[in-house]
Amino acid sequence: MFSAYLRAAILAPIAVLLGAVLSFILSFFMPYLGPEDGQMYQTFQAIDTWVVFLFLIAIAFMVIVRSVIESEVPR
Repeated sequence: MFSAYLRAAILAPIAVLLGAVLSFILSFFMPYLGPEDGQMYQTFQAIDTWVVFLFLIAIAFMVIVRSVIESEVPR
């Protein structure tokens, strides 16, 4: 279980950094995605807004799954 916590501690700052990089890159592409009320523009704006939160939720889910797997392993 310690390895899952260690992996999560390493992945959390990486997720934040990747979210910042993705937000920076998307800022250049957003004007080319059509009108601001268009479906594609709104989708990419939602990705830009929620990507860090989704990364962190995925990391938390990884820790929970690992704890369930290790709890069911017979000793």
